[in-house]
Amino acid sequence: MGLFDYVLLSFKCPNCGEIEKHHEWQTKAFDRVLSTYKPGQVAETDDALIKDGKVWIHTVCKNCNKPIQARVVIKNYKLTSKIDYASHIKKRRKLSLKLAKTN
Repeated sequence: MGLFDYVLLSFKCPNCGEIEKHHEWQTKAFDRVLSTYKPGQVAETDDALIKDGKVWIHTVCKNCNKPIQARVVIKNYKLTSKIDYASHIKKRRKLSLKLAKTN
């Protein structure tokens, strides 16, 4: 397990539709010292400054209790409020296809 940081963003569960305006996602993309990051903050670690890209964030829906994995977008060194849920859906599809082939 280990330590992680929080990213404070909105949340809409891709499984059940539950919505939260302020949700603490977890990430291991930064320094892992239980810091809280918000949109507009510079995305950096002790070793690197992230200019543009996406980092993994994780949570569990409080309503349906399912794990969610997505990516938050970083633009011009700053964390945005944009969440890429497509990566979560693609991962679930791959797992479903893999399970279907083994049965």
